[in-house]
Amino acid sequence: MVLTETEMSSLKEDILRFKERLEMEKNHQQYGASLSVAPVANPRSNRGSKMDPTSDTVNRNMISSCRYNYKLSSVDVYNNEEKRYESRLVYVNKEVDADLEEKIRQQVEEEFASDDECVPERDTLVDECEDSYVTRPNDIFSTIRLDQLLRPITKPSDVVTIKSIKSIYKERYLDKLSNETISIIEKEQENVNLLNQIMNIFLLDDPEHIQADNLGLAEYNHHLDLDKEEEDEASMSHDLQELHPENDPFFMPPVYESDSQFNGIDQEEIDETRQLIQIALQRNEEFVRSLLQIRLGFLHADNYREQVHSWCKEMHENEVAESQKSTNNNND
Repeated sequence: MVLTETEMSSLKEDILRFKERLEMEKNHQQYGASLSVAPVANPRSNRGSKMDPTSDTVNRNMISSCRYNYKLSSVDVYNNEEKRYESRLVYVNKEVDADLEEKIRQQVEEEFASDDECVPERDTLVDECEDSYVTRPNDIFSTIRLDQLLRPITKPSDVVTIKSIKSIYKERYLDKLSNETISIIEKEQENVNLLNQIMNIFLLDDPEHIQADNLGLAEYNHHLDLDKEEEDEASMSHDLQELHPENDPFFMPPVYESDSQFNGIDQEEIDETRQLIQIALQRNEEFVRSLLQIRLGFLHADNYREQVHSWCKEMHENEVAESQKSTNNNND
């Protein structure tokens, strides 16, 4: 079987890739790690950067600098415990892959390329790679345009045209903050209600004492039960002949019982607890009032934001219309 030139070139590339992979596996077994592959714990985390070869370049201005040259790739890793292959995400060094592909291409072209074709030298490739590496934006602050972010507003149309300022006036963060403030107010108001109930107990104003079941009232027929009223119709004639008793149950005074000593607790402890509850209640009420004022400020600021943005947008549209009108007049 005779292979064509294209098939021979493809076979040569596969053999070179296989040899390079075997060499990488050999280095991995010898040194315990491979410089071209880094395991992924969290793609957005900086954890594990100290173990990478370029960890000395990590600083507060360049987070995860060793990962700028990496790309996420899925590889099949053999699990010895489960005896099967598992798919795992890893960081693969793009420069190593590029150098490997370039090395294979050079060797194949040197063997199969014609004399007319020009094969670039290795030094040229290295210089180009180094130049691209130098111009790579390693510094995260290089892409930040402070002149655009800190640009002052010189005219109303800037609110609509400048992106950084436009986003401030279009986002509804104030509305979200006011809604979140409502939820906080509701939660704090529940705490105020609970503290009020506890305070009523210490002031001997517990509402449970004045419930009908706890007042010791005598039984009295209010004629609210119609079934019972029909049963008592038979004895109505007998009741009419009798005189009403002097102390009618309807006018009996309630029996109100309250223990001011709380089952023998020391009076000093009772007074101290009452004072602490009163202080907590006052602070919670003041906190709720402050939150109401803050929410009112959010609503006012949100209304002003909408008004300013609508006014600036209208003025910008008028400026655009006037400029177009003047342009048309000049063309005429």
